[in-house]
Amino acid sequence: LLVSVRRPADGGQVSLPARVSATATDLHGTQQTIELRELEAGGFLDHAGTFQARPRDTLTFAVEVRREGEPPATLRFNHDF
Repeated sequence: LLVSVRRPADGGQVSLPARVSATATDLHGTQQTIELRELEAGGFLDHAGTFQARPRDTLTFAVEVRREGEPPATLRFNHDF
């Protein structure tokens, strides 16, 4: 899982400092916490982590982004493997 927190700036983008957490839940309700680490490349800061998935799994991901002075934002999405 790769999460980028950015905003437009001068015709490009800039990374924004944030605390990011994520979980993946299968159809049986088994939840995994995805340990995210910060990666810096090309002047950008990203958050990357791994999770377990099996063929024919459907996982629901919940990604929470917390930025200083802003309310938390949560993104939820499903992915079929």
